[in-house]
Amino acid sequence: MLNIYHSLYAASKRIKNNTFNILFFILVFSYILFSPQKIYPQSGLCTGAPFFVVDLSNSPDTTWVSPPIGRAGTCCGGTGSNCVEFNVTISEYAVGINFIIASGATPSGSLTYQVDCGGPTNIGVPICLTGPGTYVVTFCKAGANINEFGIISIPGPYAMPGTGYSTPVCAENMDIIGMTPGTISITDITGGGIYESYLSCTDCLNPEILCADFCPSFVDYEFCGDIVANTCFPDVHTCDTFRVYFLDSLKAELNHNPGIICPGDAGVMMEVTASGGKTPYTYEWYDQPGGTGNIVSTNDDYFATVAGNYSVVVYDSLYPKCNPVTIDFDVIEPALNTSVSPVNPYICDANTVELYATGADFYQWSPPDGLSATTGAIVQAAPDVTTTYTIIGTDIYGCVDDPVNVTVEVCAK
Repeated sequence: MLNIYHSLYAASKRIKNNTFNILFFILVFSYILFSPQKIYPQSGLCTGAPFFVVDLSNSPDTTWVSPPIGRAGTCCGGTGSNCVEFNVTISEYAVGINFIIASGATPSGSLTYQVDCGGPTNIGVPICLTGPGTYVVTFCKAGANINEFGIISIPGPYAMPGTGYSTPVCAENMDIIGMTPGTISITDITGGGIYESYLSCTDCLNPEILCADFCPSFVDYEFCGDIVANTCFPDVHTCDTFRVYFLDSLKAELNHNPGIICPGDAGVMMEVTASGGKTPYTYEWYDQPGGTGNIVSTNDDYFATVAGNYSVVVYDSLYPKCNPVTIDFDVIEPALNTSVSPVNPYICDANTVELYATGADFYQWSPPDGLSATTGAIVQAAPDVTTTYTIIGTDIYGCVDDPVNVTVEVCAK
């Protein structure tokens, strides 16, 4: 690599155009950084061989393909030369791997690969492994042509996601992996067959499970079929079970809707209560409707200080398979402005004056002396002596205005 760099650098010195020099160094830097021939740290079973970490632990039924790479170095105590090395981690549900040449010219002659420097296995022929974990896969062959290599994880018979959860509005999808299509049969072993109606099919690899009403707490289904990786098992046909729990639909309720900020208050505490679905719940409060705008809180409550249109989105642990619940709500700051007319009422000779309150929805009058009523917007006042009345206005949200006074003056006799 260093010799290549010096040769290219010497050639660049003969180029006088600055633009070409800049482009040259960009290309050289990219080559050094991204070259497929780059040598990585190794497992200890090889020396000088290109090395890749291959993580297949998240899926037992997947394929990894390398970038184009040439072979170099030695492996397995020097018994193999011109090699490439892979640290392969498989899923707990995988039972083996297969190694292939995905692209590029295939080297001539016998082609074999090794696992942990064990016995050779022909390329394209699966090998059974003894359990989940990390294995060292090596391929050595004379020559250094460029190839892409593939490692295929071979699944054992099982059903994803292992244990399922379904609600009346969100089905569970049972994915049967490692069994041959056309050999599948699924039966209800909890209810003796009465719950097979919850299945979208009883002979496919990916049935949907849904119960809308009067659901049991759970159902165990048995699935049987022929094993794809049958060379890794003593029997070709096998059975296993899959349990699905039936839960109530996710629901959410607010303590207020709308939320009210009364005059003089700093704000209003909005609280959401979730139920159903699968715990734990998570929350997102937004300053716009429909779960849009800015997130203003991720707690189960939010103290709103400004009037506006808001929303809260509640997720359970089945998300994203199952949809969250979104609640739009308003925060309102009512304007109270209680007043009474006439402003300076005056009566004489046992007359009565009508007092009329405005600016609120409900009114409380005191003292009761000389009043026809102590509630309502309109009262008749006929006090024997000059009297000051206090009116307290309240709106439909329960906000209370500052007291307002009016004095009914009674003429002297």
